Formats: sequence, structure tokens, C-alpha cells
Amino acid sequence: MDRLTGRGILALQRAVREAATPWAELTAAVRALGQAGEAEQEHATRSVLGREFPLSLAEQLAESMADYAGRHRAALAERLRGPAGAAGAFDEDRIWAAEAIAALGPEYRGEAVAALRGAIADPQFGQSAPARAVQLRWMAAVALAQLDPELRDEAAAVVRGEDLANDGWENELARAEHLHDIGGAYADEAVRMLLALREGVDEEFAVDVDEALDRITGGSPAEPGSSTAGELSAEDSAAQLRAKLASDKTEREPGTVFVALSDAAEVTMWESVRSVEWGSITATRKELGLTPRLGEPSPDQTATSEDYVIELNPKQRHHRPLTLRYRYHPELNAILVLTVQLNA
Repeated sequence: MDRLTGRGILALQRAVREAATPWAELTAAVRALGQAGEAEQEHATRSVLGREFPLSLAEQLAESMADYAGRHRAALAERLRGPAGAAGAFDEDRIWAAEAIAALGPEYRGEAVAALRGAIADPQFGQSAPARAVQLRWMAAVALAQLDPELRDEAAAVVRGEDLANDGWENELARAEHLHDIGGAYADEAVRMLLALREGVDEEFAVDVDEALDRITGGSPAEPGSSTAGELSAEDSAAQLRAKLASDKTEREPGTVFVALSDAAEVTMWESVRSVEWGSITATRKELGLTPRLGEPSPDQTATSEDYVIELNPKQRHHRPLTLRYRYHPELNAILVLTVQLNA
């Protein structure tokens, strides 16, 4: 990179210090400061550790600090160890924290593997949704295999060892998709499982199996929920938002923007998005609540609405790239996520 000037360094320091800095800009600034010298690494580390950040994005932050001096990476690792090792009923945070620890460098990989193994082995007392606990263990197993391909057999044994539901077709569909994400020979096995499952379900459920086959064999995974945003007029999106605002009972922080999924986006989220990808979308929705003009502007602008596009996970190891198209209605102080596109 070009050598940073004093003014450039001050701008980067301001970006990592200010709470309103968009996440993509923040991580880019952290990475750039890391290449500018030890003093700048010190400033960036203090700023990062002094703020709250969603663990769904912690891996990106860790990757941006991967070239920092050891003491700075150690400070972030210490911040992540608490959620990575939390005992009892757990959620995605525990897995995301472990993945972020691994992203700090090869010397942290063993610690991350141990944290994921601990999450898988934890009996999770108090878990009110047993199927959800199994889903999270499967998610941790996939992360384990993607951190170290030599652990694929161990990860596959976890996915095969429990059921999400009572041996229904939904269970086998989810099992096949997780085996595919483990990779190697298990990806081929997943395709065979889905082809066999396709022969045994009725036509209603066969659609779901066909969609899964499309996703894992390089087809067009987003067709069910990828109706173009142009099909939803500004008046229609405003009407959806008004209905969702009227039914929403949650309290929002003053100054934040209401963010909701369109009916089409909800279909994609429930039918096509994997559990490991939910976090990126959820974190982006929270960020949109603070920064409604976060994405790249789209030509589809009107007098009362603004369309934007955001690319998620473009370089993440454990997630497919996602494209979110959303419409901001300033007069409603609300955003409607129009489509969630899953990119092959």
C-alpha cells in the first residue's frame, strides 16, 4: 500500500474511534493502521477493545488484526475467550468467538479447536429447545472441519450422531447440507443423500430437496426468494413497512431506524439461509438501524425512497457470499430488506 501521510493516519484513527463508523470501513481502517507501524497498531487495538462489537463480525475484525504485533492479537484473543468458553446453553456467539480466535493466526488455531470441541461436548443444561442445541453443535462441527480439514471425520461423526427432529425428511436434508459444508468426501456423500431423499418424498417436499441440490452443486440457490426488488413498488414497500411497524412490539433505542425483512426476504431466510449465515444478516440489520445509507446506492430511487445494495461475506471462509438489497423510507424512518440473494 502507499505510505500513509499524517493526515491519512488521523483519518483512520478517527474511523476506528467513532462508534458510528460502518463496519466495513472500520475493519479496513484497522487493517491499514496495522501496516502503518507499532504506534498505530497500539491506537487501533485500544479503540477496538474499548467498543462493543457483534461476535458475528469478530472474525472479520480478527482477520484485520492478523498482522499486528503479538501483544495486540493476544489482547483481542483474551477478549474473545470468555464467550468462546462460556459453559451451559450456548448460542452462535460461542462459535463465532472461536472462529475469530483462529483468525488471529496459526498459533491460535489449537485454542480455537479446543473451544469448538468444548462447545460440541457441552451437555447444555437448561437448553429449552433441544433441536436448536443440536443445530448449534452441527454448526460448531462444520467450523471445526473448516479450521482443520484433518478433523473432518470427527466433525462428520457429530453431524451423524444426533437428530434435529424425529428422523423426518427435514432432519436428513439439514444433515446433508452440514455434511456438504464439512467438505472433502462428505460433500459428495451429501449429494448422494439428497438424490436418495429426492426419490422418497412427495412433490411438495421435493421442491426443498431440489433447492438444496441447487445450492450445493452450484445451481441457482436464490431463485425462491430472488424476485427483483423492482417488482415491489415504493408504495408497496411503504405499505409493508407500515404493517410491520404497527405489529412490532419491541422497544428501539432513540434515533435508530426500524429495519424489517420483506415477505420475499423472509422466505429466503427461512428456506435457504444456513444457520452460519444468519449472523451476518442479523448483524447487518442492526448496523442499518444506526447507518441507514450503509450500502451502495442503486439507480432505483424515488422522491420518497432510496434503494441500496450490500455485499456480505465476500472473503469469509465459512459462509457463502450474500447480497442484500434494501429500501430506505426516510419519512417512515424505516428500512425494508427487499431481497436476500445467495451467491453461488
